Amino acid sequence: DWSSDVCSSDLWKTAPGSITRRFYYSYNFKMQVDYSYYVSGTKYNGKEILVHKTTDAQQGDAVEIWYDPDNPEKSSFSKPD
Repeated sequence: DWSSDVCSSDLWKTAPGSITRRFYYSYNFKMQVDYSYYVSGTKYNGKEILVHKTTDAQQGDAVEIWYDPDNPEKSSFSKPD
């Protein structure tokens, strides 16, 4: 998973992005957020399952996405630990 492989998340940067889909799994109380973001003009897509937390961000909302500058395809909706 994207944020679980992070060795030095303090080096991650943010990029402008937007929520493309958000939904709630009522059977296990988790929320999934799908998003897109741009790094150096290239569009990337990502998703994250939020466990024990939610977001007020709605589909279409502008958000900041965290990404690994050495591998921009690795991203996180929440700041990596």
